[in-house]
Amino acid sequence: LDHPGDTTVTMRADGSLVRAADASGHEGLAAGLAARAADMTLAVEEVGRMDASGPLAGLLDVHRLVVGGHSLGGATVAEYLATDGSAVAGFDLDGSIVGGAETAGTDIPFMVVTEPNAYVFFEEPSIAEYFGHLRGERWWFKLDGFKHCGFTDLPVFEGVVGLESLSATCPVGRV
Repeated sequence: LDHPGDTTVTMRADGSLVRAADASGHEGLAAGLAARAADMTLAVEEVGRMDASGPLAGLLDVHRLVVGGHSLGGATVAEYLATDGSAVAGFDLDGSIVGGAETAGTDIPFMVVTEPNAYVFFEEPSIAEYFGHLRGERWWFKLDGFKHCGFTDLPVFEGVVGLESLSATCPVGRV
């Protein structure tokens, strides 16, 4: 999901504009998590409606839903699981766990994949704290060669004119 405030400017259907959110530090990131988790709930509800009628009716199984996210998306997934709980599992690709989910925990199985030397922007203790509050199965994989932006489109477009500077600030690595 892309959430309003993630990009420089988002135009809503009514023509109003949402400017980029200030997500500096744990507090800035945590501030928008409730809205991001609500966006995820809305998306899951929409998938349920699509399964009930229309061209995808009967083809989707929202009762076996797995949710995942990269970076701040991983924190969003943790918040969603702490507040909604309709998924059967969740995963986080190299994202710190911030906000209420860090200590709320969940019974839902959860997997984290990180680079071996901690998360690029914040320290690993947020993940360790979160793991201490999980009541379901949990897995934490640290992949050699993994870098934070390795789970984005950046590795595919690395070398394209203008993107070299981006890959220098957000390393992609190779797994």
